[in-house]
Amino acid sequence: MMSWGVLIFLVVIVACAIRLLFGDGVSHVGGNKTTKEHTDKDRAKVGATAFAVSAFRAIESVRTDRPPLFIDPVSVALFSYLSSSPLSLKTKLFFKGAEWMYWGAMSTWLPVPFSWIQFTRIVKLVDLLALRTRFIDDHVIEPHKRNDINQLVIMGAGLDARGYRLNKFKGKIFEVDFAGMLKKKDKIFTKIGFPKPDNVCHVGTDFSLPTPIWDKDLESQGFDATQPSIWILEGLTSYLHPPELTSLFSTLSSCSAPGSKMVVTWIGIGEKKTDFAPTAKIDMHCFFLDNPDSLSRFSPLVEEWELDKGVSIGEVKEMYYEKDWKCGTTNDDRSYWFTCATRK
Repeated sequence: MMSWGVLIFLVVIVACAIRLLFGDGVSHVGGNKTTKEHTDKDRAKVGATAFAVSAFRAIESVRTDRPPLFIDPVSVALFSYLSSSPLSLKTKLFFKGAEWMYWGAMSTWLPVPFSWIQFTRIVKLVDLLALRTRFIDDHVIEPHKRNDINQLVIMGAGLDARGYRLNKFKGKIFEVDFAGMLKKKDKIFTKIGFPKPDNVCHVGTDFSLPTPIWDKDLESQGFDATQPSIWILEGLTSYLHPPELTSLFSTLSSCSAPGSKMVVTWIGIGEKKTDFAPTAKIDMHCFFLDNPDSLSRFSPLVEEWELDKGVSIGEVKEMYYEKDWKCGTTNDDRSYWFTCATRK
């Protein structure tokens, strides 16, 4: 049995993690402002949400209780105490606290006081990110190999490291985000030993403006709209209002050649205690998808793309999890959705 001194120390560390994860530290640009009300300077910050996603990918990458769904060496290096990570001690404590909370929830050794803490939320977030990451990875590599699609566009790239770790993708990768975000990302990744690969291109822009310019910024960096592309919209749709999403899909469609592929994630409402959705929501989210059938409101998407049947997070769990693997959700979870589409 651990001593009370050790217990108190762990409580303090975990409390810091909870504040960063669930309190006002979750989003440096939070609040209930609409997307248009945020300035580029505000939204370009590498906020705690970007670090949290990277932290959860690191936890999945180094797990030993089962084979990890993927390995993200950039995220692991980013949060390693032994690396040259430029992150602050506060951010590193967040990762260690989240890591302890996750493994504590997956084990039975925790003392009673820890039952006060929302361990299940950590489990849900880590497992959601693991499933989401692996599903999208597969939907990048397969079209690249099968259909010889050699352009990948990651919208709202944040600290996404696919351009650094998906060695099987040999084409050009365009990371689209605010210029300030990409500049900070490049600086951080270089410091931890991951300089930008030659096939990765940063496109600093704003794809929420009333008059879109991001497509022109993309083409100015070498994107070829006459060639098929793979588009990733991961964890992005909830930050935009329906009119902004319609504009985004319209512009995206106009620069997508026939045969292009797209994978989009959506946060649903979520009604059951086991659902992922309530855990994934933060205060800056402003759009939620009840079910894939309601995509009809986005005419550019339904008219110009051939949509596959929506895939729920519960169905994704069934794809990748063995029966005896623990998971933060159930096979019937329909609170988080994936849309895969092919340009007509």
